[in-house]
Amino acid sequence: MFYDIEDFPALQKIRDQVSVIYDELNKAVEKDPKVKSILHPSHSDLEHYTDYWVKDNGFHEDQTGYDIRKGEYTTIAIYKKDFSIKHFDAQRLFPKTLALLKQVENLHYSAFFKMYPHTKLDAHTHNRSHLIFHLLLNDLENGEFKLRCGDQWKTMKNKGECLVFDYSNEHESANVSDSDRLHFIIDFKPF
Repeated sequence: MFYDIEDFPALQKIRDQVSVIYDELNKAVEKDPKVKSILHPSHSDLEHYTDYWVKDNGFHEDQTGYDIRKGEYTTIAIYKKDFSIKHFDAQRLFPKTLALLKQVENLHYSAFFKMYPHTKLDAHTHNRSHLIFHLLLNDLENGEFKLRCGDQWKTMKNKGECLVFDYSNEHESANVSDSDRLHFIIDFKPF
């Protein structure tokens, strides 16, 4: 089941700042080699940087029995409640984005998700009943991003499009475009 963005004024304000968030990510990639290596990892690096969220959320290969991501998906975590981001100075590199996150009540986690062209994440669930906001940061060429939650499908193609869903429901996604799909995500507890 998907939720209406209109029910979340703080998320609407963040959506309206999509260009600010995207610009800050691009500048961070230029300024910091560690951020660049996270956004463009080898498969062996993938595990190291996704542990911020994956294991405690029931999304890890040891828990699911297989790698849902297949090495075609990576994450740059910039915030996790009660946890320090260790691999780079998130506050220095993402000050505007982190300031926007202060508007979100019950914030648990926030990151940039990258999914390579013509790849998918298999159907799965997470062990929490949180909501997750996905904001598309870039226009997709020759295709779209598709996400199924329960029995509903949503598509995204243009920068600034977004969706919200409860990730404890079974979901899967596919980037059926010629572009890397870059999302800014916000994981928060429902009110």
